[in-house]
Amino acid sequence: EFYTVSAVANEIRDSNARSKLKILLENRLLKIRDPSTEALGVVINFSKKTGDYASLSAPDIRVMALTYELEVEQNGTKFI
Repeated sequence: EFYTVSAVANEIRDSNARSKLKILLENRLLKIRDPSTEALGVVINFSKKTGDYASLSAPDIRVMALTYELEVEQNGTKFI
């Protein structure tokens, strides 16, 4: 399965790219899912500890939070 967050999908302005996005979504080849508040908090806190927070965009943080959330759902936290 492939995922993105709504913030990334909303950044797509090119009409050709939007058409391709629509096809991917309609054919269920890509899913839009936003991360939980908890996952966002984990990523924000960790990025502040590493000093990366200031250089990350809101969509960057949301993508990382969704990645974290999916990893926890599939494998727990043993590899994190």
